[in-house]
Amino acid sequence: NFKKIDESKRNVINQITNTDYQKYPPIGVDVGNNNIVSIIKDIPLRKRIQQTTIIADISDFVIQSSNIIEGVKPLVLPVDTYNHRTIYTQDVWDRNTRVPYYDGSPIQDRILPADGAKYPYLTISDFLTDTIVRMPYEIENSNFFDGNINKANGNSYLLPLTNTFFHFFNVKDLTEKVMSDGKKMFELEDKATGVTAVLRIPIRNNYIEYRRTYFEAGVDANETKNTNDGAILDKKIGLGIMPLVRFPENVKKHYRIATFDKGRNDVKLTCYNDNNAITEKAHITRDIKDIEMNECSKESYVIDANFNRINVGVGDNVQGVIIPKFKSASGNKIFTFAIDFGTTNSHIEYGSVTSASEKPNISEAFTITPNDKQLYRLHTKYADKDINGAFEHNFIPETIGDKDDDFSFPMRTVFSEWSNNNPDVCYALAHGNIPFLFEKKDIPSYNEAKTELKWRDKDDNYLVKLYIENIFLLLRNKVILNGGNIEATKIIWFYPASMNTGKFDEFNDLWEENYTQYFGENSSKNLITISESAAPHRYYKQKKGASTEVVTIDIGGGTTDVYEVSKDKPEMLLSFIFASTAIFGD
Repeated sequence: NFKKIDESKRNVINQITNTDYQKYPPIGVDVGNNNIVSIIKDIPLRKRIQQTTIIADISDFVIQSSNIIEGVKPLVLPVDTYNHRTIYTQDVWDRNTRVPYYDGSPIQDRILPADGAKYPYLTISDFLTDTIVRMPYEIENSNFFDGNINKANGNSYLLPLTNTFFHFFNVKDLTEKVMSDGKKMFELEDKATGVTAVLRIPIRNNYIEYRRTYFEAGVDANETKNTNDGAILDKKIGLGIMPLVRFPENVKKHYRIATFDKGRNDVKLTCYNDNNAITEKAHITRDIKDIEMNECSKESYVIDANFNRINVGVGDNVQGVIIPKFKSASGNKIFTFAIDFGTTNSHIEYGSVTSASEKPNISEAFTITPNDKQLYRLHTKYADKDINGAFEHNFIPETIGDKDDDFSFPMRTVFSEWSNNNPDVCYALAHGNIPFLFEKKDIPSYNEAKTELKWRDKDDNYLVKLYIENIFLLLRNKVILNGGNIEATKIIWFYPASMNTGKFDEFNDLWEENYTQYFGENSSKNLITISESAAPHRYYKQKKGASTEVVTIDIGGGTTDVYEVSKDKPEMLLSFIFASTAIFGD
């Protein structure tokens, strides 16, 4: 009763004006607090605004994120019935409280459901997309995160996660984190009726489980945002990463991502390192897809920074995520490569030692084996012949020189370049590549195979640069994947004595440029040049014990080199541009 209140308090009440009354928000109920509570008609009950700092201190729904978050941490609210005894803002959560699946307001401007306070909160659509992309191939789960799918059934999915998820959590959380009851942070459940994404977000002393099932109902199934049903979008995508290695911070990064897009809805990749978007150095499409002919595109991304996830945009509004399982790169082995860049054929031999005081006493032809694969494909097998062919025609085979391989060194000296190349700005394994299928299968029309690289005009030096760059990428990856020290790598290249000074200088500049780009600043010490005439004698002396009168004759494709040694002293060196090609043709 008003009369029973002491006089000082009555004076305070009597001084309250309508303006003071309007400062407090009305009490609302239901989703969005749209139904206002009134005891007297048209006079709503009002409430004191809860201070955000108090909510952050009291509520058990505050997100427990791994990433450092500036400002107030939002609440994570359940969209399904939640029965755990958990403090909301002041009281225990009411299991009948309805939280929208989607809230279009900026997170910092949101109004808490059934409370009315302005405080940031998160709901299911802040973390999970409304459409999932399904691909008709099983993911290579030893090298890419498959979403902890329960059964593949011949399919795989892009992870239906938004950028908001990665604002609060990192890739390691997604792939390794488990809740207090042993359940994984993220799972996919493939069912006959669709696929369900299960995401568990940690809060104080518990977690919120979000579940969204995606159905084959078209990409607009969740258009109104009033339902928790998602849609499945079928898509054929081929993808490979070269190499699948995370580089140390003090080492230059060189990646190629092969992408083959098939069917409707164009694909665009964006690489991220945590929450930092990486701008690609180049994105080259050598051949656009042909929907009517059911042919995939042939694309390559050149990336020069570490990344730990790939956002895949499909069409205008759909996004999914790929998480590669990168290997670590470290080691001190010292590799030496000898490269015979011939007119007709080229060959690479290599050896390795564990200390600088040693010299390799055993060498072998360059190989790529299953143990040091350089290009890792997203899926185990592609049923589409055009995607399988695109990998081999535009990048590299899975193995080289392994048992029963069709590809091995020595091999033809040839480079396959994109027919629309710009010589001023071009990258190996993007604008062109060494075609290991040359003379084994037809070269696609969008590529043009170029031979006779060694003796081309100066205007075609970019082809030599691309060829050497392609070789250096293979060598660099070999070192990294086998515990080698990149900056200690030695490379020996051979030249014919008949090559004039101008041509030699052009070649030497290209070798030095590529060594600096891919192996570091030690080219003066680690890049070694040897005459093709003298190289055979060195071999016969060291391996066969030749020590008296020796004559070596090296008949190559473009030049013939003769070297005479008497009593271990050079007596004659002869080189001339007349060899196999002049006699037999290319």
